[in-house]
Amino acid sequence: MARVTDRGQALLVGAVVLAAAFLSLALVLNGALYERTLSSEASEEVTGTQVVAIQDAVRGDVATVMEQAANRSDSYDEESDYVNATLAGHRLGANYTRHYAERDVYVNVSDPHPVAGQNETGPASSLGSASFTDSRAREFRMTFSGFDEGPAGHLEIDVDGTYQIRIDGDGGGDDGIHVDGLPDGSATCTDTEPAYVDLTNGSYRTSPGSDIERCPALDVLSRMDGTHDVTVSGASHVTGGTYWYFVHDTDTVATHPEKRVYQTSVRLVIHSESIHYDGRIRVAPGEPR
Repeated sequence: MARVTDRGQALLVGAVVLAAAFLSLALVLNGALYERTLSSEASEEVTGTQVVAIQDAVRGDVATVMEQAANRSDSYDEESDYVNATLAGHRLGANYTRHYAERDVYVNVSDPHPVAGQNETGPASSLGSASFTDSRAREFRMTFSGFDEGPAGHLEIDVDGTYQIRIDGDGGGDDGIHVDGLPDGSATCTDTEPAYVDLTNGSYRTSPGSDIERCPALDVLSRMDGTHDVTVSGASHVTGGTYWYFVHDTDTVATHPEKRVYQTSVRLVIHSESIHYDGRIRVAPGEPR
């Protein structure tokens, strides 16, 4: 007959075995859940939405670098050197690599390609009949201090043969800014002789130093994609004022020392278990879209 002590030892050994079994099962299940959690977290980090978010973040950071370059210098060579030193030197890319390494995602930014743009300004009356053909006009604005009197005292700006902007200051009944070619027909921004017009953001002033007024009809550049043909006629009727524009330029930098950095493209690489992206991103701060 078994002794009580033997039976107690058997029960104790059985309990230990069961506890070990339950512990092993718990560890296995916990490991599986942990692995599944890590896998799901990694996939969430590199969904299509996350790729777009990374692209937008990179665009913002590269635009900041370009703006810093423009604030430091007004020379294309110096601006370009600063952009290259900051981006090609892997300072920006290293920050992204370190940040996403903790999530088992490889992100890198490299290989900047600064592109020159043509920046010109001068007396409004000297613009004559100017045509910026095959150019992506990022900014175009003019100031006016007076117009010739009479029916001819107006200026016209044509954008790609689609939008026509007539600026009148002849003292007649048509004073102001009038825009034709809009989807809804025509629009009048103001019936007062203007002092300033900006086609980049659709704004104007009615007198020097007055508040900026917005007019959606004037915001023509933001509606245009690709290249623009901007033609100005009648500028000789302006008795005072200036013009200013900034466009993409394909000439060599040596022929135009006033060139500035117009845009920069960078290579962006995003790699994880679920997604591999390798492409170039174009960054042109301030360009209407």
